[in-house]
Amino acid sequence: MSNVNINTVSMQEHVPEVERLIRTIKEQARATYANIPFDKIPQRMVVEMLQCIVFYLNAFPWSNGVSQTMSPLTLLEGTYLDYNLHFQVIFGEYGMVYDGTDNTMNPRMTGAIAMGPSGNHQGGTKWFSLLTGRILHRKENNIKRMPMPHDAIKQVHRMAKKSPKGLRIILWEDMEGLSRSEEHTSELQSHSDLVC
Repeated sequence: MSNVNINTVSMQEHVPEVERLIRTIKEQARATYANIPFDKIPQRMVVEMLQCIVFYLNAFPWSNGVSQTMSPLTLLEGTYLDYNLHFQVIFGEYGMVYDGTDNTMNPRMTGAIAMGPSGNHQGGTKWFSLLTGRILHRKENNIKRMPMPHDAIKQVHRMAKKSPKGLRIILWEDMEGLSRSEEHTSELQSHSDLVC
């Protein structure tokens, strides 16, 4: 086995490779957020969005990675992805998910927002319930994709207000009198804001 060198860094030092990966994840988060119709999203959706982004980044081989043919997901977990199973939903799309039946007149489906693949071998998907705010895991045959209704957008905004912290995109152009100094950036980012 070859020797592994661990390079620890001091305070205020940065590792360029790690900083670049963080920047890539933030860029993907901004792009994903720009494609959804919500002004603000609950904290749970922020976490799921970042998990979805990292899942897809690790689903494909990296050009400067250990292997040119195998993805980090395959190398570390031994998981081989199938397009028909693991790439079924787009983050932020609306659908009705089947909740099961108890032989009463209660609704059998719930409105939900897609959070991405669940990562299991069977190819399930994760959905954010607009009724409870919980993450639901469903198979493809238990989902009915539909156009996004205005009520769903309003419900996500209501849930984001109740959430301890949501996600807002702040453009520097919208922030009068603030400079791009480290202290302002770190202060804003500590409040779950993505500063563009």
